[in-house]
Amino acid sequence: MRDYHEKTRQVWDEKAEQGWGEGGEPAPYFLEFYKKHKPELGNNVLDVGSGKGRYLIPLAQDGFRIVGLEPSEGMITTAKAKIEERQLSASLVHGESVALPFGNKSFDFVLSIGAIHHNTWDDIQKSFAEVSRVLRDVDQEGSKEGVLQHYFTKEELLKLAVQHGFDVAEGPTEVIHERGDNPGRKSA
Repeated sequence: MRDYHEKTRQVWDEKAEQGWGEGGEPAPYFLEFYKKHKPELGNNVLDVGSGKGRYLIPLAQDGFRIVGLEPSEGMITTAKAKIEERQLSASLVHGESVALPFGNKSFDFVLSIGAIHHNTWDDIQKSFAEVSRVLRDVDQEGSKEGVLQHYFTKEELLKLAVQHGFDVAEGPTEVIHERGDNPGRKSA
């Protein structure tokens, strides 16, 4: 099988050149979750698959120390320009979710929206293990939050969370897609 990581990088570099994601806003469910849990999240954040900064920028604007990890150089270039334009502080790192280039227990929370599913099932499991590795332990009062695609079922997400030592604060929720090439498809 051809190296799908390289193919994925190429596809997202092309999408960056074509303006993919311009003007996109953070998903309302993330904003609601983030506002509800902000006091317990901690300040050091990793955004896995940060793209053009859709989630990274609002968190940087709110004072978080945030690192974006992204396999596409094109997406990184666009995100850097947006960060500089807004005079924000955020780090962007070129890398893959299956081998996070950070030390153990480096982050208070990790988010990844619309990214990790661009992996094989084995690499999705590696990605969850890597996220678990880079997350700091929390006290009893807190919790850990945080061209190939795998759409998760609720059961798969819960299984991955349990296997890798995550506490599930909310969800997952299941969405039935009404658009695209597979209407009626469920994903979590």
